[in-house]
Amino acid sequence: MMDLLVQVVVAAAILVMVVLAVIAQDRRTSVRERNLPGASHHHWWNRTRNGH
Repeated sequence: MMDLLVQVVVAAAILVMVVLAVIAQDRRTSVRERNLPGASHHHWWNRTRNGH
């Protein structure tokens, strides 16, 4: 019975670590994209409207 409890706790801890790693990775990429110089302003609709 104790072994099953340990396995469940270990599995839950691994799952939490994986979820946190995925969230951290996702946040890192969005921050990197947000920090690109003017990347968010170079969409095709902005370009056509501004005549560039």
